[in-house]
Amino acid sequence: MEKNVVNELLKNQLIKLPYIKVVMKESLQTLVSLEYYEKAYQDKNIRLGDMIRIRPESNPPFTWPIDSLEITKLKEKHKKDTISQLWRKNNFQGLKLKLANARAIKNFKSHLSKRYFGDEGIAISKPIITSDKEFVLIFFKTFTLGKYSNHPMQKAILMQNKEGSWRIKEIYDDPNIIY
Repeated sequence: MEKNVVNELLKNQLIKLPYIKVVMKESLQTLVSLEYYEKAYQDKNIRLGDMIRIRPESNPPFTWPIDSLEITKLKEKHKKDTISQLWRKNNFQGLKLKLANARAIKNFKSHLSKRYFGDEGIAISKPIITSDKEFVLIFFKTFTLGKYSNHPMQKAILMQNKEGSWRIKEIYDDPNIIY
């Protein structure tokens, strides 16, 4: 199920971000997507235009399929999940992406940084699947290889299982960061 979610996410995001060439092997912290969603959920009654920490990218009225009880259950379930998953090539079927470990990505003198200099990479969290297995939260952030990027794109995505296929329902990001 995790592999299907990650594949659908990348297929949808690579259409918008065709310059991504590298995926970091190590996954991001699992709870970061849930934290983004929770902040957006807590700020749901703040008027647009006021200071909001995280907000949905779509237009109102927003839907909140994961309520505070489910958020609490998911936080409890995943709070001890500190082991970083290692993505494998077969997690990204049909996508021509280079997998690289974090050390090679951060080393500006590595062969990887020289070969993909200026190209974008993506780091992805492990998906958090709701109790009813209808929704998934996942987080990603982009980075630039071979040089520092001031504002990497970072977003939490809520996906819904529709007829056996994972579709993006909502995207959450920090409106105070300009990409």
